Amino acid sequence: MGTPKIDTINLHYRLYQNMKERALAFEGKSSAELKSYRNDLEYYSSRSYSAASENDLLNSIINSQVIFLGDFHTFDQSGRNLQRIIKSLARNRKKFTLGLEMVHHHQQEHINSFMLDEISELEFLERIQYQESWRFPWGHYKKIFELAKREQIPILGLNSEGTLKERDAFAAELISQHCLDCSSAPMLVLFGELHVLPNKLPLQILVRHLGKPLRQTIIHQNWDNVYWSMRRQGMNGQIVRFNKNEFCIISAPPWMKYESMAHWYDNICDDPDFDIHEMILNENKKTFSSNSSEHFIELLHELTQNMELDSLEPEELENFNLYDHNNIDFIENNIQKIKAPAVFNFYDYLLTSNQSFKLPKTNGLFIANYSITVLAYMAGIQIFHTYRKQFKFRNLENRDNTERFLYFTLERLFAYFCSKLINPNRKCNLYSDFERRLKEKHIASHIKRSTTFSIEILDQKKSLAKIFKGASLKHVFESSKMIGHMLADYLFDRFEKIGRDKVLHILKEILDTPHMDEKLFQKIKNLALKNIDYQDAHKEMF
Repeated sequence: MGTPKIDTINLHYRLYQNMKERALAFEGKSSAELKSYRNDLEYYSSRSYSAASENDLLNSIINSQVIFLGDFHTFDQSGRNLQRIIKSLARNRKKFTLGLEMVHHHQQEHINSFMLDEISELEFLERIQYQESWRFPWGHYKKIFELAKREQIPILGLNSEGTLKERDAFAAELISQHCLDCSSAPMLVLFGELHVLPNKLPLQILVRHLGKPLRQTIIHQNWDNVYWSMRRQGMNGQIVRFNKNEFCIISAPPWMKYESMAHWYDNICDDPDFDIHEMILNENKKTFSSNSSEHFIELLHELTQNMELDSLEPEELENFNLYDHNNIDFIENNIQKIKAPAVFNFYDYLLTSNQSFKLPKTNGLFIANYSITVLAYMAGIQIFHTYRKQFKFRNLENRDNTERFLYFTLERLFAYFCSKLINPNRKCNLYSDFERRLKEKHIASHIKRSTTFSIEILDQKKSLAKIFKGASLKHVFESSKMIGHMLADYLFDRFEKIGRDKVLHILKEILDTPHMDEKLFQKIKNLALKNIDYQDAHKEMF
């Protein structure tokens, strides 16, 4: 990411202050020990650093006996980065043990049973008393357990009762013993970000290994001070290094983690009717809080202001209804009213594949899974449709596939661009990912076909009419989404660096053009991909 324009920084800093204030307001008065740990985090995150590469980080990981990754418990990005590190170690055929704070060590027998599929997911959560002992979103950790099962990685529970310092000491003893007993098998540790500071858990382990060689790697995640320092300097990349074996990954802006924290407090921590059985049945989908509509309105106005779109009255923009899985019966009833079989099948597909979308012929927006990124994406959908309602257009059943493709592509491009304004670190699949996906053994047939369409569109070997001849709405939409997201990603990069005025102009053209033809699509594609070797480009690991 290049040096941002000042108004983008102001937008992001307002989001950051607002979200952090909301999240911390839930906590109440902090203990003296917690304040001390947070003061240490402030100190360590304010140190000088240098840019580092993925190879720097991975080399340190591969050559360490203990690898610490800081966890912000409500933020799923923490777990995603752990999964990326696990996959990297697995590719290097590195045998290791995974240590997790989120399970108490005295529950180890239940961990072992779950990893061997001797008990179900629900039995596991009940036996470890997840609802009482942890309660942070299980969906974040479920994927880690699933990956560990596939890769046959043993898991060790590290949590215990007591003060923060006592829990560090207990975990340090377990990790140290593992290093002595299994010197050839490193341990990858996911523990709260305050515990993996150099003077906390890592130091406790070093003390226990005085006189014995022990190499550690400490990886912090998404530290506020580092993020804003990098923004001020206009630094590219997502990894910085404090010293030889201590890093910080910036894979998401800090307001994202505070938003996840506020949402968790609002929905889970203070919910007296929290039911772990219902959570499993709903596949851990995140639903709205009482403030979701308010947040959505704030995003609508922040986005229109930042993109200099000011021709609508607030009541026009705010004419919406948000729905989530709590309203699933209403959504299904709405879809059942669609008479055209092809269109009915399309919206049924969106719902059953857990995608967010605008309900046809209503002001309703279905949000499949709550996050500020998804809200910003759907705010883009709302802006797109509100601005374009002045233009009459034929219903989906009366359009040919070329029209459908163009409409879906520009709708999803606009929405993805809006989500990037709120979460600049968001990633999407690029051309090289499309090619890689086609080589996967277990790719779904409709995704394979849609991906093939996307490559053909980018290669310009056929006309859109020939590419989509006989294709279903589902295939057209999935291809549109791939292309729209990719082009928006490149447009955002130009917006941040050098082409703000040109990008704003093309976004307004999307909203103001009565008929979306191939000429407009090619114009957008040429601007987005100008002077870019998009066929060989790769997204960053973190």
